Amino acid sequence: MKPRVLFPLSILIAFAAANLGFAQETASAAETAEVAEPDFSHLSEETRSVLDELKKALQDVEANGASLEKYEAIGDLYLKVGDAQRAIVIFNQAIKEFGGDEQLFLKFARVLAVSGRPELALDVLNIGLEAFPGSEAITFELGKAYVSMRKPYAAISNLMKVIEVNPEKELYRYYLADAYRIQKKWDEASEIIDALIEEESDYLPVYLMKGDLLLAQGEQRDGVRFLEDLLDEHPDSGDVKAVLVHGYQLYAYTESDAGRLTRAIRSMRSSLEIDPDNAESMVGLASFLNEDGEYEEAEAVFEETIQKRPEFLETYMLYGKMLEYLDRVSDARAIYEKGLAKSREMGVEGAVKRYLGLLGRG
Repeated sequence: MKPRVLFPLSILIAFAAANLGFAQETASAAETAEVAEPDFSHLSEETRSVLDELKKALQDVEANGASLEKYEAIGDLYLKVGDAQRAIVIFNQAIKEFGGDEQLFLKFARVLAVSGRPELALDVLNIGLEAFPGSEAITFELGKAYVSMRKPYAAISNLMKVIEVNPEKELYRYYLADAYRIQKKWDEASEIIDALIEEESDYLPVYLMKGDLLLAQGEQRDGVRFLEDLLDEHPDSGDVKAVLVHGYQLYAYTESDAGRLTRAIRSMRSSLEIDPDNAESMVGLASFLNEDGEYEEAEAVFEETIQKRPEFLETYMLYGKMLEYLDRVSDARAIYEKGLAKSREMGVEGAVKRYLGLLGRG
């Protein structure tokens, strides 16, 4: 008996189209009724081409039987049209029927991980390691997976195994440093990252972690300077900008705690030059201006924050507190009412209770 794809051909094609938002039939209806040939005329030429390939591949399996290579190709085509769930079904079937190879286990695990199933991804990798004992690629993928799940002990165990095999491999060492960072073992993480930088690594995350490690150890000024230099080298990097904005925020809080409001304000302004709509930076700037007695500008920044980022619920409370301090009680209540309404709209029960309390209705 030849192996078969889990669903009839027409149903699998309809599922692919449904995930693109064009099919009207549901999966349950498709399994119990004949599925009409989908209309792909409104899809892009590239998508129609992929679906045509998919149709031919499924027809081949129906007519001539399945193989590992055929299943894997079908799964890849589903991924091309954004149907990760169907790809998961096919990859699982491939492994079930044909055992799979190392690359299929890796691919299957990655699709599961990005689909929000990290524990299942780990299961697949562990099964893969049973099938291919000592596999360097699968062991490394396990280490990476444990890092992403913030399980540093398991991550370190797997990463040390691949480093023993290939001690110069940059990515292995980088992820080991990341595992140590999760454990807050700053010295161990820094030793690895500093060595990679000394070797003139061209892997940008290495330098981002260096900046992050400086910030995490309370060296905000050095961290910010390092990241500013990094941004000069990579002016279009969103990742560098995000870490630098975080650095400016941390530095501002540190300076504020030390009573150096001018520096705190300057640092928050710097963060907003990079990310003008960052709600935390806007509210932080307004709060520091308030502390510094610059009430008019603080009010303007609070208002701008509400206009640009109305979902940032802390704004209403801090703004209202400033207005209360200025004896503008009715204005403060109006702001609290806005915060209450937005909290209810967003379904944030804790914020609803907080604003009811501020309004004396809690």
